[in-house]
Amino acid sequence: MKLIADNLRITKKSIQDALTGRNPKPIQELVKQCVEKGAWAIDVNTGPLGKSSEKGMAFFIEAVQSVTDLPLLIDTSNPAAMKAGLEAANNKAIINGFSLEPHKLEKILPLAKEYDADIVGFLLYSDCRVPKDEAQRFEIVLELFERAEAAGVPK
Repeated sequence: MKLIADNLRITKKSIQDALTGRNPKPIQELVKQCVEKGAWAIDVNTGPLGKSSEKGMAFFIEAVQSVTDLPLLIDTSNPAAMKAGLEAANNKAIINGFSLEPHKLEKILPLAKEYDADIVGFLLYSDCRVPKDEAQRFEIVLELFERAEAAGVPK
């Protein structure tokens, strides 16, 4: 099992304030705590970021990797911000993630090939419904693999 720190979230007031003021210290302190607790990777959950999404994502990635060399899961549904995060990453970058939603297949999935990044697949239907049983989950897994392979993402 690998522990992925999922508490670096834009929904936290201290993290929002760090972004607004371009103050990396609160981000760095939180990341250091995650590293001390044994995290294998850091999930950088910025949300869509709104205006200046590319600059905001680059700020987050630079702040995090200034205090750790752990892998980074870049977690945003904004394709421009995702691309900026992948470009800014010196650490191993993992896209978190894609599903059968059309915009994710069209905009996020191709970035995995372009940046040779691993990608997390979410077991959701194209309309964001959650599968009800194992058979439906397996059906989605197969389609995710097919879509990734068609996009040129290696297994």
